[in-house]
Amino acid sequence: MPDGRSGRGRARQVHETAGETAAGWGRCQAEAQTWLPRAALLNGERAIQPADDGQVADVRVSYATTMGIRRPETATCAIPLALTWDSPVLARARQAHRAALKAAARHAAATAAVRMVDDEVRTTRYRLRAVKDRWIPSLEQTLAQVTFTIEELERADVARLRLATRPARS
Repeated sequence: MPDGRSGRGRARQVHETAGETAAGWGRCQAEAQTWLPRAALLNGERAIQPADDGQVADVRVSYATTMGIRRPETATCAIPLALTWDSPVLARARQAHRAALKAAARHAAATAAVRMVDDEVRTTRYRLRAVKDRWIPSLEQTLAQVTFTIEELERADVARLRLATRPARS
């Protein structure tokens, strides 16, 4: 562990990151929901149209490894600029929705990381329980049986040696 954190510390960090991204997405979403009705009110419903130039947002996810799990670390979102002349309110609504989309991508990556880490922790707990409850008792029982057999054989060898070293009676 080069960074000095335990597995639990790393899992906690993944959960904290997801909480932070959820809060950021919530703020951005609330701002976008504030500006959209304003833009519709001031510019009309027709002014709020999806871009018809065929350009789409490009989301790129970078990955990291935590506790042996390859998981999403961050997501970046590149959104093409629309080259339209807008009113300031419509431009502000577009900017708020861009920020919300970027925050949603970051939160989706963080949520996926939490799900993956939690699944691995759950699986590890099941395996640990199987080792503690089944394998260790079974191995201890086998060890006890082998130890008993070895001790029995050693006693038999000692008895044979005693008989072999006794002087012969005539």
